[in-house]
Amino acid sequence: MKHSAVLKDIPVVPISIALIITVLVWSLALSAVFMRNAQAASLRTLSDTLSDSNNAATANHTFSFSTPSGISNGSTTVITFPVEFTGIANITALDIDVASSTDFTVAVGCGGTEQIGIATSTSALTLTFCAGDGGSLAASTTLSIEIGSNATSSGSGTSRIVNPTSTASYEINIAGTMADSGDLRVAILPNVTVTASGDTSLTFTGNGL
Repeated sequence: MKHSAVLKDIPVVPISIALIITVLVWSLALSAVFMRNAQAASLRTLSDTLSDSNNAATANHTFSFSTPSGISNGSTTVITFPVEFTGIANITALDIDVASSTDFTVAVGCGGTEQIGIATSTSALTLTFCAGDGGSLAASTTLSIEIGSNATSSGSGTSRIVNPTSTASYEINIAGTMADSGDLRVAILPNVTVTASGDTSLTFTGNGL
């Protein structure tokens, strides 16, 4: 009888150990996910000012945002436009200014000593804070990115981005390997003519959509 009782208890031990190991593995995996989520945050005071919001117009863009986590050296910031925007692949280093309290130096890629290396595609602009070249952003600091002929720090910008042809609200995403990310919307609509006479003061205030 004693032998029979021992034989019945033997299978219970490996099953219990397997359950404990499974619980530990899941706990560690969930902890890693929660830690990654806790480190990420939403960009604040995110905006994009267009020099011309008319349909199919070529426009300068001025992005501004505050990043709660900052941007570490070696990280990237990627601005992704809807496919309806064109001309992004034609943007060069001369067409981009990146600044916080001072201007960052900008070049194509990170082959030199510039702090920001750029790369473009048909729908995205990637800014790399080149590793080892001193480019980074402290937490809760505001970053400004000018794209187009409004860029004057590295030279005289000439290339601009072409607006969509259809009147609508379009979502632009800002993310990358930096910890924080965010989305904003810009409205593309025909020009509006305002006629006024007398001592009239017109003030227009807009909020991000």
